[in-house]
Amino acid sequence: LSSLADIRYRFDRSPGGTGAAYALYVRAKAGVADPARVRRFAAQLPSMKPTSLGRAFVAASLSAVGDRGRARALFATIPMTSKAQNDAHYYTYGSNVRNAAAILALMAASQDVAWPVLEARAEVLSAMVHERRWLSTQEQAWIVKAAAGLTGGDASNVAIGVDGVNVTLGGGQGLYRTVSATNIASAPRMVNNSDRQITGLVTVTGSPSQALPAAQQGFTIERTLFTADGSPLDPSKVRQNDIVVVTLKGQMIAKGRARALAVDYLPAGLELENAKLGGDDLGAYGWLGAVTMPEHVELRDDRYIAQVNLSQKGEFRVAYIARAVTPGHFAHGGAHIEDMYQPEQFGRGAATSIVISKR
Repeated sequence: LSSLADIRYRFDRSPGGTGAAYALYVRAKAGVADPARVRRFAAQLPSMKPTSLGRAFVAASLSAVGDRGRARALFATIPMTSKAQNDAHYYTYGSNVRNAAAILALMAASQDVAWPVLEARAEVLSAMVHERRWLSTQEQAWIVKAAAGLTGGDASNVAIGVDGVNVTLGGGQGLYRTVSATNIASAPRMVNNSDRQITGLVTVTGSPSQALPAAQQGFTIERTLFTADGSPLDPSKVRQNDIVVVTLKGQMIAKGRARALAVDYLPAGLELENAKLGGDDLGAYGWLGAVTMPEHVELRDDRYIAQVNLSQKGEFRVAYIARAVTPGHFAHGGAHIEDMYQPEQFGRGAATSIVISKR
């Protein structure tokens, strides 16, 4: 926390002072911010041309140090919807959905904003979310925080009928029911018996019944298998204990820039070797030629993960080593790449299979 003390000097480079506002909020929530300094920062805020999210962080800081009057006044200046600063630049994790959810979460947690205003903002956020098929982890996290904050609202007059039985919700409680596919026909029937609007949300989860086809929605990705000496490997003729060298190559075909995550799930018969290939240090695998050095690599039990930074038409080629350990015929789903902060931009390779015979 002491590293955040020189707030204006350290964080003024962020768009609209949002970085400085967030640093102020962290110190205020931790109880180490000087209330006078928080008020002075709030007074100087107009000259910084703050973003809506920056104003929300400062308002939440005022609330945390007990200046609830100024907090309410500043919260009231934040428009219902706002365009993220440099919205297309996802290197700051920003999006309209993320910002709307974060502002709602800060307002709800402060308890300085009237419940009808929170309800109205929640409806706007819900509409924004329903327009999106994919959500980034940042967006999901702030939506969860907003939902958690709203559970502390005034819901004492909400009455719901569940299969004919009245249920009264107080203190911002929610009502949750999980229904499996096998008993969907007997799902509970819910009726709003109160005089106020309530929100119902249906979430459907599941696994695909068959392998997904190859797709190019902003990226391309292709997987190739080699033997340890660089010869092309026929996946139907792998023997137990063989070394399998896997390359993933592709290109960003969407506009802009991306922090992309390339993931290849292993078939059940393969295990990753504890070796990371990249750059010029390829050792015995120099035949691979040019290989991208990822920003980050993870060798997990069931998958290989590489994070690469790309721009439009930017190409990548990464590699990893696996060993055939279990005989059998195994499905091998297509390799996948996506922009971590714009998950609607992704690429998926073709699904294949691998046959490992006993040695």
